[in-house]
Amino acid sequence: MKEYKFLNILDKFKSIYTKMGVDYESMRLILSMKLTLDSRRTSTVMQNSSSEGDKEDKNSFNKALIMYAIMGIFIGIITMFPFNSMYTYTIVFGMFMFFILTIFISDFSSVLLDVRDKNIIGTKGIDNKTINAAKLTHICYYIFLTSLALSWLAIIGSFKSGILIGIIFILELMIIDIFMVVITALLYLLILRFFDGEKVKDIINFVQIGLTIIMTIGYQFLGRMFDIVDINIVYKSNIWNLFLPPMWFASPLYVIDRGEINKIIIILIVLAFIVPIIAISLYIKNTSKFEDSLSKLNIAKDNEKEKKNRLFYKIGKWTCRNNEEKAVYDLSTSIIKREREFKLMTYPGLGFDIVFPLLFIFMYSMDSISEIKNISLHMSLNIYWFIFMVPTLLMTLQYSNDYKAAWIYETAYISDKSNIYKGAYKALLSNILLPLYLFESIIFIVIFGIKVLPILIIAFAFLLVFIVIEHMLGKNTLPFTIKFGEVNKSQNLINTLLGMVILGVGVGINYLALFNVYALIVYSIILIVTAFVLWSKCIKA
Repeated sequence: MKEYKFLNILDKFKSIYTKMGVDYESMRLILSMKLTLDSRRTSTVMQNSSSEGDKEDKNSFNKALIMYAIMGIFIGIITMFPFNSMYTYTIVFGMFMFFILTIFISDFSSVLLDVRDKNIIGTKGIDNKTINAAKLTHICYYIFLTSLALSWLAIIGSFKSGILIGIIFILELMIIDIFMVVITALLYLLILRFFDGEKVKDIINFVQIGLTIIMTIGYQFLGRMFDIVDINIVYKSNIWNLFLPPMWFASPLYVIDRGEINKIIIILIVLAFIVPIIAISLYIKNTSKFEDSLSKLNIAKDNEKEKKNRLFYKIGKWTCRNNEEKAVYDLSTSIIKREREFKLMTYPGLGFDIVFPLLFIFMYSMDSISEIKNISLHMSLNIYWFIFMVPTLLMTLQYSNDYKAAWIYETAYISDKSNIYKGAYKALLSNILLPLYLFESIIFIVIFGIKVLPILIIAFAFLLVFIVIEHMLGKNTLPFTIKFGEVNKSQNLINTLLGMVILGVGVGINYLALFNVYALIVYSIILIVTAFVLWSKCIKA
């Protein structure tokens, strides 16, 4: 087995693991095995990359690091300018925490929540602490590499401000990495302690969406916490600063750079180091409980689940035109609702799709919430940002862990294979798109009033048209027939760009129609008729 440099570095910290009650030699062997297997793993960020047999062994994580390094330019460029250091590092840490949390949730939650280690390795006499330590160290290894890629320019910028600032900045990045992983793990542990079976999976998925939304909104507020006086950014400490983790970690660098200190800043500095230490200590004490609690993920209460999902199956009965379509609808609904890997891959991104339409409204028009009553109806066109999730969802619909079961499409007599697509797309609509769109619509009605209803109807009709257009552009394979990661990257990029153009055209036409109520009515009728025709005639296998 290949010897990894990371393990040689880890050997220097052997005593720390031993003091925590971890069987270090066993943990090291497990890590070596995991790193070897990782050469065949595809990162979520790189899941669009093509894979043709001989590329399966390629470590696509290295390609993902290049993408993260490009993102790092946008994170670190602010450190190259002589802004107020509290402002600079609050924004940098805010962006950094946002990216690390979302990357961890999308790429590594499935690793943290994997029950196979306990089921396979645990039967060989390896205790829970050792299994969990191997799992957490394995995740941290990749998170550290990701962090380095995201923060390389910010590290250079921090050293421009002084060697001490640069060293502390790197130290804080490492603390944030561990803190993000541990705090998420503790949250999962809390859920696992109070809920069983399928409920756990659902709640964890919603927690992932919630965390994504909180981080997205929280980051947008960071820049509004500073005053600009004579082109200079001024920081004034306030008690509510204590509730913002990016400001905790920015405060030590601010003190070193500016020499300013007060009670609030002292508390911020204490929080930056005390909270992560408490979180890590809590997690270490509960590592055994965490692995034991993961067994709940295998408990399924099918009868209860079927009752809750009965509405979705009824929707299929009402909307599907024949038995073939209905059968695929039921199959797709079952997979969408039950397959944990599908949820872990899809749900975190839904957080962005929920919050983006609202985020652009607030960013454009508001310095204070009171101005919301005077917002222009044209801003309601931001609902079209919701539709931008369609290309990604259609691509994701091709994936499945049980992709080899796709032989059923060939062995079952299906007179028209377009029914497979129609059934799967209707399941996607009823299980994911429609509930989220209704939720988003309620928020828009609260903001804009009942006058926004025609725009919401038009946007939904456009969503139906857009699904068929993306299907025609994408040339997608049959649903649930591809192993995770094996999709042509260049083709999906082209489809996404074309989708952006088509979406822009839809927004433009809707914008022009806003000036005349009759134009709105005509446009909505055209879209509804077009959607009906496209779904009937243009979804082909």
